[in-house]
Amino acid sequence: MHSTDATPTPSPVQTARFADGPDCVLINPDLTPRDWRAARLRAALHPATVLCGLAGVALAAVAILAGAGTGFVGASACAAGILMAVTAVLVGRRRACRPLIHVAATAEGRAAGMFLRSRALTSDKAQQRTVRSLMQAVAEVHTSPARPWLDPAMPVQLHRVAWHVLTFQHRTAPARALLDELAGLHEQEPAEIAAARRAVTAADAALDDVSCHAHDCASLLRAWEAKLRHADLATRAAATTDTLPRTEELALACSAAAELPPAVFASITAARDLTSAGAFVWEHPPHTWPSSSTRGGLS
Repeated sequence: MHSTDATPTPSPVQTARFADGPDCVLINPDLTPRDWRAARLRAALHPATVLCGLAGVALAAVAILAGAGTGFVGASACAAGILMAVTAVLVGRRRACRPLIHVAATAEGRAAGMFLRSRALTSDKAQQRTVRSLMQAVAEVHTSPARPWLDPAMPVQLHRVAWHVLTFQHRTAPARALLDELAGLHEQEPAEIAAARRAVTAADAALDDVSCHAHDCASLLRAWEAKLRHADLATRAAATTDTLPRTEELALACSAAAELPPAVFASITAARDLTSAGAFVWEHPPHTWPSSSTRGGLS
């Protein structure tokens, strides 16, 4: 990917919708910014979108030029045309933001150089799972929070290796189809067929090997992510512990609070004596206390 382009490049692995349903695709790592601009332009200028916009503009123009824009019908036609044109612009803009998905759905043959999809590489379900597993590992490495700790070239290199091994799978598709046709024959295989079988087997082994290595990379990054989270939690715990009150501070606060009730008691009893206000309730015998009286926690 060319990171110097002002236009952001998409994730190396995406999900696109095809005629047979959604499927995982691996982006070609050699696509240039010019390729992505062309893809966005093709996605935005989809024939249906363009026709909708032109029809809206034409409807609004006819309504205005016919002088019927002042009537209810003419005004409605003009408004409908403008709405169609604006909708076409918004739809085109939305399609341009996700060019791969829309190019994949409308021009898969022309976009073959942009991506490889899992189900198009092999009809074998186990191989498809391996292909999707490899793609997921590539995506995980690219989106890992631990990626900034890697050499920036490493995720790109993994993407490129995955692209190459999946390209090998794509190139063996005709040989696989031929081997499937010959599967029921019991005649001795010619040398060319035997060579094709060996090439297909080698391509499958390479796919398994690359997939395992890609998952090893993802596992290592997950382990480093766990270390980073643990270190972050330890740092935050240490910072939080530093803000907690010390035992000495708590004891000092309790000691200071314990000295207050006697001091208050001494002050109010002195004030009582000076003003001859009489004894407090708790200074009388308990049997004389009113039922609603309390000692306020003082003894």
